[in-house]
Amino acid sequence: MRTFIFAIGGTGARFLRSLTMLLASGCKDTKVADEIVPVIIDYDATNGDTERTQALLETYQRINRAVYAKGDKVMESFFCTPLTKLKELFGGDGFDSKTKFEVAITHEAENDTFAHHIQLETLGDGNGTLATRHLLEILYDNSPKTSKTTELNLDLKVGFKGCPNIGCVVTKSLENSVELQKFFHAVNPSAGDKILIVGSIFGGTGASGIPMLLDLIRERPNLEACTVGVIAVTPYFKVAPDADSAINSDSFTAKTKAALDAYSLGRSVNKQADAIYYVGDSYLPGAFANSEGGATQKNNAHVVELVAAMEALHFMNTAFDHSLEADAVAHEFGFAPVTKKEEKKEAVDQYTLNYSRFYKDETLVPYIYPLARLMLFAKFVKSYLLTAGEGDRKDTWLRNTKLFKEGDFKKDLAAFADAFIAWIKELEDTRQKRGLKLFNADNDYDDIFAGIETSQTVALVLNSHYVSNSKIRETLTDEWVRNTDRGHKEVDKPRSFFIASIDKALKEIFGDILQKNAEK
Repeated sequence: MRTFIFAIGGTGARFLRSLTMLLASGCKDTKVADEIVPVIIDYDATNGDTERTQALLETYQRINRAVYAKGDKVMESFFCTPLTKLKELFGGDGFDSKTKFEVAITHEAENDTFAHHIQLETLGDGNGTLATRHLLEILYDNSPKTSKTTELNLDLKVGFKGCPNIGCVVTKSLENSVELQKFFHAVNPSAGDKILIVGSIFGGTGASGIPMLLDLIRERPNLEACTVGVIAVTPYFKVAPDADSAINSDSFTAKTKAALDAYSLGRSVNKQADAIYYVGDSYLPGAFANSEGGATQKNNAHVVELVAAMEALHFMNTAFDHSLEADAVAHEFGFAPVTKKEEKKEAVDQYTLNYSRFYKDETLVPYIYPLARLMLFAKFVKSYLLTAGEGDRKDTWLRNTKLFKEGDFKKDLAAFADAFIAWIKELEDTRQKRGLKLFNADNDYDDIFAGIETSQTVALVLNSHYVSNSKIRETLTDEWVRNTDRGHKEVDKPRSFFIASIDKALKEIFGDILQKNAEK
């Protein structure tokens, strides 16, 4: 099964970052048999969030392809779900060679404005269209390019600056792009292919892109029967006031209400989608820097984006009754209530999520515990596997598998471990948003979970009896012996052996941790 995921704007890129972390964890319902084709759509060509996500997707893809082969019957293991670039489905034919996971959107160097996009300069007395020009100048703000309210002279190279009325016009033009034309012919509903569209509905790119893409999809007879889902992200952060910026958090709620009203009209989003997931957060203790786009737009990871990633996996693995006549099925996500013990703490603690706030069967076991195992994996990669010389000389499984020779693979593991730890730390930050405290990422094994409450209201306690580099190495050695006729020959695929073995080892170790703590 394939799921084509259109990630729109900065929110879409940040959602993909969280989704990649869940996929790397081998969480519930991840499998080699399920292919994901991420397609990033963002007119802000140098967006910091997008560039960071692109690099992460590339690293994940290299690790996945170094470990797994198409047809492997592997489920819920580290890095097992394949990610594919849209252009790879067609051998790159007709695609921009520089594109990665995005739709290639070209910009003119000097004059890529909305007015230029709609060819306003061609309207006038000479061809009888002067009245149309005057109408457009009335409908859209024609102030100079330097004005924060300008619309006709808006520089599209940094996106739509929260203007969905412009975004819907420009996004419509994507219909003729090579990527979308190829996509329209690639989707095969009869083979189980699905489509998911993700974006915010309180800005410009996402709010306009969601209905436009749905229209383009449903206009094609071969896609009428395709299951299509939407993750509509409502306000979950605010930006600092800036008199010179067109971005104003005070307008987010009004824009959201307008989008929701529009989605319920006629054959709009509510009719054309099979499932809609809404997610947002009204707790806004601070503000992110006010960036209108470009490399400086790089917000810290947010729990809302992680929830959206969970919703994506739910969509991929849920069967929906398809009908363009009925309203889409709406889904919501809930956290467990604040405990009496938490109520007695400082106010900030009440808004910092931890293990106790996740429902066990719905989110804790299927999603959060796998992230805990990935945390232990990242710790092992950083503290042992990449320690120069140690494994080469002393470690039986590492020496005999020749994994120490896999330099590029180890670099990718290190890069992903760094990216994961950075993401975890960003989730914890409570300065601008609600925090999510899962791990003490910089601590040793025995302090990774120290002081963090679980759903059983006791702290997970680790020590060298439960997990350490030595214990993980012992388990890997046992796996090497078991897989190589009592250790008398080398494994054929050292990268595959390592990922499969450490995945198994950490599942056993983490299961032991939970069992021992439950007995206390």
